Amino acid sequence: MKEQLIEENKATRPQLSKENVWNKIVSYIKRGNINEAYEFALSKKDNDTLMTLMMRTGAVVKKLEVGVLENLVRKIAELIYSGEFSDVLLKWVRAVIDVKEKVSIKGKVALVNAMNDLCEDDERREQLTEIQLNEANTILNMLKMEID
Repeated sequence: MKEQLIEENKATRPQLSKENVWNKIVSYIKRGNINEAYEFALSKKDNDTLMTLMMRTGAVVKKLEVGVLENLVRKIAELIYSGEFSDVLLKWVRAVIDVKEKVSIKGKVALVNAMNDLCEDDERREQLTEIQLNEANTILNMLKMEID
């Protein structure tokens, strides 16, 4: 009964508009709460908002707590798999290598698998510039060394 009431409350609660979500994220950033900004953005399951945040802040992996970083790493792998590849994601994956001690083996494996898929799939490779492909392969090799 209690679970049903909670679910009904969630269903009737108004959802934040995309603009309100972004405003809340910006308020976290202005207060210096990078972790909270990423935690909130990840909870909203809106790839566009998350990618905008990643572009605005740059690859701030050193400022993120372990749990937030781990969730973000898995999300980055998911984005790469889904075809939402961009230079921004490459920068973040490269930055993750710099804080390898903060990322679980499971997170590293997820990134290796996603990057491997990106580099090995002919159709996806055709969408990359030569520079992007070289960078992706370099990052992939670096990640593989981390899990071997």
